[in-house]
Amino acid sequence: MKVWESSMLRIDLDENAKLLTQTWKGFGSSQLFREGIEKTLQIFVQKKCALLLADSSAGAVVKKEDTDYAVQIAAELARGGLKAQAFVLPANAFVKVSVNNFTKGAGLYPIQYFDDAIKAREWLLSQN
Repeated sequence: MKVWESSMLRIDLDENAKLLTQTWKGFGSSQLFREGIEKTLQIFVQKKCALLLADSSAGAVVKKEDTDYAVQIAAELARGGLKAQAFVLPANAFVKVSVNNFTKGAGLYPIQYFDDAIKAREWLLSQN
């Protein structure tokens, strides 16, 4: 079920699975990116989620400062109950670098990478 959307990000919630899914949609400003990250945290904590799927397959490059910001929020997600996170990687090598910048800094919970959202979801559900 869609719970929030901007021009850069759609957030869906599966309350039964305690799973929040981010679907990144191309390029956006730092402000839009950070707004999406903050909204993710807010919904994640409010709905008492445990799992996060970040589908970056249609995403765009994110500035290093913004991935550093997302790492700070990752610590708050971990304190809020995050048990595991899965990334669906894009074909674009530059976007993969953005994802890698984030995951290097997070390291607070299990993270796995996938080329398919269905496989990513299956792995997440096995972690809960």
